[in-house]
Amino acid sequence: MKKENLKLYLKTTLTLCIMAGVSAGVVGLVNYFTAPTIATNSIIREENACKEIYSSATSFSEEFNAEEDNEEFNFKYIEKAWRALNGSSDFYGFVFRCSGSNAYGSISIIVGFNKDYSIERVEVVENTESFATTVNDYIKTTYNGDNHVQYDDISDIDVACGATYGAKLVRSMLVEAGTASKDFIGETHG
Repeated sequence: MKKENLKLYLKTTLTLCIMAGVSAGVVGLVNYFTAPTIATNSIIREENACKEIYSSATSFSEEFNAEEDNEEFNFKYIEKAWRALNGSSDFYGFVFRCSGSNAYGSISIIVGFNKDYSIERVEVVENTESFATTVNDYIKTTYNGDNHVQYDDISDIDVACGATYGAKLVRSMLVEAGTASKDFIGETHG
């Protein structure tokens, strides 16, 4: 190897290392300043989804937060749960934030379960699935509307929609949220 080539390779390597270090620093700096805004926007999306599900509710008291309570419950998909109330005693149901992922992307939903264990509504908070539009349409036509799917019927719902793996993921999240709803409602109103 010639001495000139060695100097060129070392110079190129050093330049690329410096560029990578500066780029990593810029990404870290941007993340440092934007992380609080992203967290605030996530909370606002959650609050808006809860209000979409139970528009008559006046408050949503936190029942469960995976960051604090998951050792007790060990949920796979549920990240948060709220009790939907009108005033201090008029109980509508529970609202759950669920997130999951598969080989095609990830989905985060907010779902409301009524006192009779039926689904009030499902709101998509984030969907990065390859066939996100198809999954969103599946959720809208299957779980939202006047049909109020019962907890006991969720496992039997057909997921063949053109985005079967995304639909299966949503169904799994809803089954877990329904089970938690039965447990929470049973403890509260049993």
